[in-house]
Amino acid sequence: MELYVISGNLSHQGQITSYEYLAEILTGLSIPYRVMVGNHAIRANLLSVLADVPTDPNEFIQSSVDHDFRRLSFLDTVAEGKKFGCFCEDRAEWLADKLAASGDRPVYLFLHHPPPDIGVPNVDHMRLIHGNELLARTRVPYNNVQHMFFDRVHRPTAGNWNGISFSSRHGTAHQVALTSTETPLLVGSHEPPVYGADRGRHSDTVSRSPA
Repeated sequence: MELYVISGNLSHQGQITSYEYLAEILTGLSIPYRVMVGNHAIRANLLSVLADVPTDPNEFIQSSVDHDFRRLSFLDTVAEGKKFGCFCEDRAEWLADKLAASGDRPVYLFLHHPPPDIGVPNVDHMRLIHGNELLARTRVPYNNVQHMFFDRVHRPTAGNWNGISFSSRHGTAHQVALTSTETPLLVGSHEPPVYGADRGRHSDTVSRSPA
């Protein structure tokens, strides 16, 4: 299976015209894709243009894709108008249902906002503010989450958060400098934009483009 994951942001200010431009670009893709929302998103505008984007029963832009031995779940961590991420009870219940239905199948989570601190202060205060609740939903009682892919960091990271591995890459827009000093504004760097191709077993490929 090949799947192109655009893990948001899809628009700088959530304008309808920018989503219309995105829709035109997506018509050129030759493989299936899944779009996610980031901190710049306006859900109503996105869904008015990309009407086929899957949502959960509460209209959060969340979905899962199953393929053979694994499940990919794409989470909506956006608190509209805020830089930090949010994972409310409605979204948590949806995730719990998907994890329960996965059984022994390994699950890979895609999020825009990272749940753990990564050591860059200007990024850490914009992380998922309810990360511990997400951990509780993923580790107890299912214990089938294998990895978390997240963005918002705009630089490569990798590690382990309470037994769950995670990773991120450079953004396809600007990069964030690796600094331990908190400043009023994000400090950028001149590192190049990057997209990633993650290759799994049986020649399955998950392609992703952090924003």
